[in-house]
Parts: sequence; C-alpha cells; structure tokens
Amino acid sequence: MNLFTTRIWRAAPIPAAAGLALAIFSSPTLAQKPEAGEVETPGAELEEVMVTAQRRTENLMTTAVAASSLSENDLQKKGVVSIIDLQYATPSLSVQEVGHTSSFNIRGIGQQSTDLNAVPGVPLYIDGMLNPTILTSNAYFDTNSVEVLRGPQGTFAGASSTGGAIFVNSRNPDFSGLHGTFGARIGNYHDLGFNGAVNLPLTDTLAGRIAVDVERRDSFFVNQGAQPGPAKTAYNNPGSLDEKQIRASLLWMPLDDLSVLWKTLYSTTSTGGYPYIPLPSPIYAPYISQAYPDPSRVLHLDTVEMSDETAVRSTLEVKWKIADSVTLRSLTGYGSYRSVQVHDIDATVLDLPALGAPHVEEQADSRRPPSRRNSTCCRRRGVPCNG
Repeated sequence: MNLFTTRIWRAAPIPAAAGLALAIFSSPTLAQKPEAGEVETPGAELEEVMVTAQRRTENLMTTAVAASSLSENDLQKKGVVSIIDLQYATPSLSVQEVGHTSSFNIRGIGQQSTDLNAVPGVPLYIDGMLNPTILTSNAYFDTNSVEVLRGPQGTFAGASSTGGAIFVNSRNPDFSGLHGTFGARIGNYHDLGFNGAVNLPLTDTLAGRIAVDVERRDSFFVNQGAQPGPAKTAYNNPGSLDEKQIRASLLWMPLDDLSVLWKTLYSTTSTGGYPYIPLPSPIYAPYISQAYPDPSRVLHLDTVEMSDETAVRSTLEVKWKIADSVTLRSLTGYGSYRSVQVHDIDATVLDLPALGAPHVEEQADSRRPPSRRNSTCCRRRGVPCNG
C-alpha cells in the first residue's frame, strides 16, 4: 500500500489566497439558481482536450485518430506512475515486462522480444524522441500529458508502429512566474519516494525548469543465500528498487514566433537483480528443496546479483512560425543507454555438476549508444569471456 501526496506552490501565496477569497465571496454567479424549466447539471461543461501526436496541436474531438489523452491530473487520479499502470487507465493497451525490456501491445498487435535491439511494434516516444525498449518502466514525474494512439501510425510514428504509438510529454518551462510542485510517497517494504519541480523565469526571454524523482524500496523477497567465498556474508537483495531521475529544461523565446526548447534527462535505476525461483526440470529438480512457487517468497541465491540501468537523453526543439498556418519545426535528439546484469542461473546455493561448473552465474553488460551498436558479455565462473 502506497500513500501519495502532492502540493503545488507559487510565489506570493498570500495575495493569491486573498484574491481567491475575494472572488468567491463577491462573485454573483455562485449564488444564482437555474431559471424555471432549466435543469442544473454541475460539471456538464466538457474540457477541450488537445493532442500533439500528429506533430501539431489539435483538438482530440476533431482529429481523425483513435487516441486516449491523459493530463497530469488524470495520471494522478488514476494512479498512473509508470508505463505499467498505463494499461489500466487506457483501453486496448497491454504491457509486458521481461528483464530490462518492455513490450507494448495495442488491440493485440505489437512485438514481444527481449532483444535490446528489437524494433518495437508499439514505439514509445518521450518528448518527441524514440525511446529504446530498455528504460521504459521508470516512474513518470513532472508529466504534462500521455497520449496513446491505437491502430497503425506509420505516417507520424514510423514504420514500426503497426499496433499504435505512445507519446509521453514532460512539462515545459514557462514565463508565468516562480512556482513548482512537491510530492512524497510512503509505503510498505520501506518504500520512500520524493518528486518535485521548480519553474524559473530567468529573463523576459529565457525560462528554466528542474524536476527530480527519487524512490527507494526493499525487495518483496527474502534472500537466504550468500556469495561464495570464505566469509559468505554478502547477502543480496534482488527485487529492490533504487531509482533516481533528474530533468533540466530551458526555453528561449527571443521572438514571439520563435522558440528554442532544450531538455536533458539523466536516469539511473538499480533493482539488485531478478528475484526468481527456477521451475522444476531434469537439471534443477534435484537441487530444489522448496515448492514452486514458494508462498514465503524465500530465495536462495548465492551470487551478488545486479541489474543496473543508466540513461542520458537530450532533445532540442526549434519552432519558427513563418505564417498563420505554417510553422517550421526541427527536433534533434541524443540518447545513451547502458544496462549491466549479473544473475545466478541456477538460483540455488548448491553446486550443479550437470552444468559442468561448481557454481554458475551469468554476467551481461549491454551498451546502447546512438549508433545502436550492442555488445554483450556473458560468462560462467571459471570460463573466460569471449566478447
């Protein structure tokens, strides 16, 4: 169970509160009653929903696309804090997480693959930039909107969008003054989280925004294994969470028709490895002394597991309105992604002679630079790496 609270603050809150109170008590419209024959329908006014999935700001009601749009308030009301929760707030969307990758299906169409270089069937765009299959489960913070498009979107999202596309847009800096948000959450398993953002109007033409998100949580499992060696005291905590994200943004508007927006995100996520119990099989069955699945969630891993992800993502967007209906837009992006994994293949504290090694573990270091090259190194204890 998690408890979440969010507070929004702005500069000079006392005059603002006084003005709000004056408006409430002096406004005659609040005391009016409906005329005879009229039916009072509180909240009947529909809010205009704007989407940008087709590379321009449009009204969702007049856009020829099947889409769902969630604002920041909608995300909080529906409890959407990551891409996993999004499938419970939008129709026809399902999310599958396998290791460091996430695959999306819309209307049953997508691409399920654990390969870091696999082309997704439903691409994820963050601030207009295509995101790889890794680092997709990070928590949302300081988000302006999330748009889910259903059906093929090859025209606006590329040839890989056979099932649809997902667009996540963070909040931009503005010139409305010094203000920000603050949120904190607490839950079981020593779950502690914090997120906040501050908007800074630096000059008449330059504004900045800084947003952070931090969360730490213990594992849902208990590991009774230890690292091999004389001491055997290095207990591991697979399934825990240690996530840190920070985003810096700058908006420069030297002219009313020209804007330059720069955003850079740095993110690190560590889960301490994968908590799993091996399925009974001809190889592992003699070494498994507990029922599967173990209702007590007790692990016996004798390897200090690791599952770390690091990402740096930067975008530069330039918009120049040269006419009433013509705007030139340039979007440049850079991304660097890296994942490091170490896990115990047998998931037991016993030796496995059937596998040809007294102790078996796997190590993988996968890098995903902008050139989309990928290098993976896997080895077993006592066997050199060939990568």
